[in-house]
Amino acid sequence: MQEPYSTLEARYPYHSGEPSKEVIQHDSVYPQLAAFETERGYLPEVVNNGSVQPPSNSPLSRELLPQPQQPKNRIWGLPKRTFYVVLVIGILVIIGALAGGIGGGIAARRHSDSQNSGGNGNGNGNNDDTNNNNNNNNNNGIGSSNANVNIHPSSQLSASNRTDANGTARRTVFFQDPASNLIARRWDAGSGAWVTANLSAITSSTARDMVALAPGASIASASLTYAGKSETHVWFVNAVAGGAAGSSSSSSSSSSSSSSGGGSGSSSSSSSSSSSSSGQSGTEYMIRSLVLADPDARPDGWKEDDMDGASLKVLSGSRLAAAWQRCWKSDTAGNPCYGAWALAYQDPAGNVLVANGTVWNTQTLVVQEKSVARNTSLGLVAQVESGGTDVSRVILVSESLGTGEVGDMQKMMYTHGNWTSDKPLITSIPAPSPNLQFAMTVQNSFSTQNTITLLPNGTVTALLWDGHFHTIPSMNFRGGPDVNFTSIAASEDAMIYGLYNDEILQYEPDTSDIYTYNYVGRVYP
Repeated sequence: MQEPYSTLEARYPYHSGEPSKEVIQHDSVYPQLAAFETERGYLPEVVNNGSVQPPSNSPLSRELLPQPQQPKNRIWGLPKRTFYVVLVIGILVIIGALAGGIGGGIAARRHSDSQNSGGNGNGNGNNDDTNNNNNNNNNNGIGSSNANVNIHPSSQLSASNRTDANGTARRTVFFQDPASNLIARRWDAGSGAWVTANLSAITSSTARDMVALAPGASIASASLTYAGKSETHVWFVNAVAGGAAGSSSSSSSSSSSSSSGGGSGSSSSSSSSSSSSSGQSGTEYMIRSLVLADPDARPDGWKEDDMDGASLKVLSGSRLAAAWQRCWKSDTAGNPCYGAWALAYQDPAGNVLVANGTVWNTQTLVVQEKSVARNTSLGLVAQVESGGTDVSRVILVSESLGTGEVGDMQKMMYTHGNWTSDKPLITSIPAPSPNLQFAMTVQNSFSTQNTITLLPNGTVTALLWDGHFHTIPSMNFRGGPDVNFTSIAASEDAMIYGLYNDEILQYEPDTSDIYTYNYVGRVYP
């Protein structure tokens, strides 16, 4: 039985600190004098048994008189013992260097072979790129010089999901390859296979200009299947020299489109960008979008979405977050209410706006620049209305301005046509940086919400709401490799994706432990 959603939320600080340390007393143990080696041999141990003197009436025996020592055999000026120790150490160093070089070459060859074979799957089936004619190695991007061979080291992640008309679960993960191309990795429960599509290559002949993302560009995505309609959208930030994209529309107080709730769909959480807070002179940063209008019949039919001619200018380094907002109105005969796409970003002044897919040229001012950190990470997710079943509420999180060193994750809630401020969720988080990222996911028919933060040190902390708040200071990722993520994303089917060591890994919630996500498998390569 699910607990009804409550708007009574408490503020839970993010706890960090060192564990207390036990002081262990040790008895004093003093070193004993012992024989030690010199160039002239071993000196004797010091024995404190009193002074030993020969009888005064007898001559000193020859044994008590110091005798001239014969020089020992030496090799290259060193005592034999020292020489052999140095020789053994030198031989071990040489053997170690040879073994390391041979091992590195074998590992590189195996890694290359594993790429060519398509990988090991993701726990739901095998990876399958053999039928993939998307020119994934096409070098259309920017900044291809890095050590990674699969994923750009600055790449951010975005993920969305939907359930098609036949009840088949489908997932898509977006990222950048080493050449900065925009890549989509899709999966469906029917085949159980992950397949790759190079969106930069697919749209190169149809887009108004080349889809060439800067390394580490922010990416957001969302998907829907409802009333016979299926779509997947991805948004990203693109630099435009000289402001050729036109002027931006001014924001307004209009709210997002209403819709009837229901159907199965997904949203993406925000991803962080590595761009600086100020762009080059004469360069503007715009939001661009690609759409897959018939993903089941034409899974590679990506086209540019002109967003009804809207020109959405953003702050250099702005993060993005997107979600499919359901309707709260009832469908009418022959006229289903599909809802609207919601897209959050920071405008050049630093305000957090939400653009609406019903009228892209009209944006809502949600958080004023004086109340939010520049280049804040963003999170956006749908949620069930309190006391109801309609999934028409939307939650937006951003980082408050704070003192410059730390801030709080602040929450805004869209319900019944208005954005309202709520209490902070996670407190005392570091200032914005490329590796500080928010992600949001839901469970239990949108009644349970998990707000996740990737900290710059790789720790993943979270705050889970299931009618009560549960603080998770450090999330446990059980199974799979030891990880220290550089980017994360989450989708509405409660999956978490993490980028680590040139691979994208997938995790699902442990049904018996809210602190734990279990390893599902490798998404890419």
